[in-house]
Amino acid sequence: MAFLISISSMTWKDNLSLNIARYKHSCGVLKAAYEKKIVVVAGGIDRFKKISNTVETLLVMEGGGGLMTLSDNNYWDYGPSLPMPLSDAASATTADQTGFFLFGGTSDNAATSVSIFKLGCSHAYDFQQGCTWTKIDHELHAPSAMGLAISMPSYPLGHRSYSNVRHCHQGEQS
Repeated sequence: MAFLISISSMTWKDNLSLNIARYKHSCGVLKAAYEKKIVVVAGGIDRFKKISNTVETLLVMEGGGGLMTLSDNNYWDYGPSLPMPLSDAASATTADQTGFFLFGGTSDNAATSVSIFKLGCSHAYDFQQGCTWTKIDHELHAPSAMGLAISMPSYPLGHRSYSNVRHCHQGEQS
């Protein structure tokens, strides 16, 4: 079961099972066209205890009554696969919500990674076809798993845009 929170209405939506049950995954929110958002769930460990490279996405929109899903039948869609199986990666979305990064994590051979991956989208209307993962040239100074990454906006603390911060929970899926 996946849980999403609408910050504007402070309500939870909990009837959105992922296609692949997973835990120790990474997640974030990207901006889409027309005030819509794309929730991204990447990697993690599946029910067979295998580290996954799968990515799932859900198109959502904040409405007067809270969070509304816009995907067909409230189902998660598959997104572009990670370049390698990965769990326990720290994640952060850029301040403008147009880029999503994964930092470190554990690969399928149990090695802790120093890699940084970016999910970038060339077309805001077609997430499935217009988005790709890229390995960033820079690496972490040391291998890292289960870390924390925080996206820092380019405006000063106390700015009204801080009220738009989104939270994503890494709970185990059944």
